[in-house]
Amino acid sequence: MKYKQDWKAYDKAKTQECILFKILLEELLQAYFTDKKRRMYPTDKRILMITLIVYYKLDLRKAKGFLKSILNIETPSYKTLSNFASLRAVYY
Repeated sequence: MKYKQDWKAYDKAKTQECILFKILLEELLQAYFTDKKRRMYPTDKRILMITLIVYYKLDLRKAKGFLKSILNIETPSYKTLSNFASLRAVYY
């Protein structure tokens, strides 16, 4: 079966994929997690940061600048990001 490719729609979807992924992930995390402790990086932000690092296949040093530009927040050091990657750091 052959069909005509709608390249304009395909290009638009591909160029907005990352933005839509980030928005969807943020909404899901905000709906699910409510931190009782007051922290600089709440659980939803921690998971968001680690998910974006994995999704974009970034090393932790590159991730700091990337996260700062995409999330518009002051991002933690690469060592702190590494700590977030452990399950204990994300949930506790």
